[in-house]
Amino acid sequence: DAGAAEAQRAALDAAELAGHHNQKQKIKYVTQLRKQIFELSKENRVLERRLGDELAWRAREEERAREAAHTPFQDRLARPSHSNAPGSAHRRRSNSTPASASRRRSWHR
Repeated sequence: DAGAAEAQRAALDAAELAGHHNQKQKIKYVTQLRKQIFELSKENRVLERRLGDELAWRAREEERAREAAHTPFQDRLARPSHSNAPGSAHRRRSNSTPASASRRRSWHR
């Protein structure tokens, strides 16, 4: 387990630190430990951010899959892809005018 190994390493470091009689060596060692802690903390934040992004992406993908599963396949085929599709309420008007419209125009002249 990584936690147990880290705890054992910290205990060994503390024992080594307590055994130092040279003050300069002790300061150098503590500074080295602080740098290591800083780097590990920075790496931990990056990994936590990546994990959060991955979990959010998976949640979005699962939601899309659930939505797709609730829509029957035939319904997805029958849905118009745009408003001018056959069966749509808003069809494009044809360029030619109906016969009744042309008669109305000629009557009003």
